[in-house]
Amino acid sequence: MVTDDEILMPGYNCVRRDRQRKADGGVAIYCRDSVVPGDFNIDFSVGRRNANSSQKRLLKEITELHDLKQVIESPTFVTEHSEFLIDLCFTKKITESDVIDPGLSDHSLVYCVMKSGRYRAPPKTIQFRSYKNYNRDPFVSELRQVAESHAPIRTSRVRGFSIPWLNSHVTDLMNKCNNHLKKAKGNKSSIHWRLYRDLRNKVSHSIKKAKSDYYTNLIIDSSKSSAKDFWRAFKQTLPSSKTSSRITNLLADGALLTSAQSIASTFNTYFVNVGKFLVEKIVPEPSSRLSKVGSILISADDIPLDNVDS
Repeated sequence: MVTDDEILMPGYNCVRRDRQRKADGGVAIYCRDSVVPGDFNIDFSVGRRNANSSQKRLLKEITELHDLKQVIESPTFVTEHSEFLIDLCFTKKITESDVIDPGLSDHSLVYCVMKSGRYRAPPKTIQFRSYKNYNRDPFVSELRQVAESHAPIRTSRVRGFSIPWLNSHVTDLMNKCNNHLKKAKGNKSSIHWRLYRDLRNKVSHSIKKAKSDYYTNLIIDSSKSSAKDFWRAFKQTLPSSKTSSRITNLLADGALLTSAQSIASTFNTYFVNVGKFLVEKIVPEPSSRLSKVGSILISADDIPLDNVDS
């Protein structure tokens, strides 16, 4: 049995009636607006009387009542001895219609082309801001006044960089420790000094524990993702070796140099002539009688000439 999904045409409503006494056959009509095509199984051939003339007359009355016209003129079911126009198309607006035989069935395919008109979307209401009379300077001034009244600007001193392992427990101990130190310095009380020393030890222990917990969890979590993340996290546990190598001032020949150009020029002069200075300090003056090798002095009289050929 053919299901409705197999013969469904998008945009059309299908009305079907299957043949009851056989496994195949039946009629189907597709409806959309003012177009009604389908296999009506009623012969609309011109000038022919047939057994279903009463059904033909009834169908024409119904379609004419709705101002519909049958536009297919060629036979759609042809046999060796007869031909019938039973695949019909009723519509109001039509520009072209014809019959095509695709070879898929004993019924030909009918089609029609109609003008549906351009679709006009229904209007809708929108909201927008009109910048016809917009003036930037008064707008910004008023906006700043409103912002200042509801969210005024405040100045606060914050840490230059964040410390990831510093938690609220450590900061609370630090604050208590500093408070007892201020009191101990103020009233010279031994009680506050003792409390300060105890809290100082607790702060030191809490900092070590907070660092250990933070970096341990960081390494464990990063090891679960990738090797790159693991080594990036592990590198954070190592002491930083970055030192500033920028020279801002230089003392040369009793003068203090501060500009980058003068400092660079002084270094350039030094390194250009450093080779000559080293040669003058290391290589001694040549001597006609003495040769210096290391720290041993040898004269010409000390060299034996017994085994030397004349």
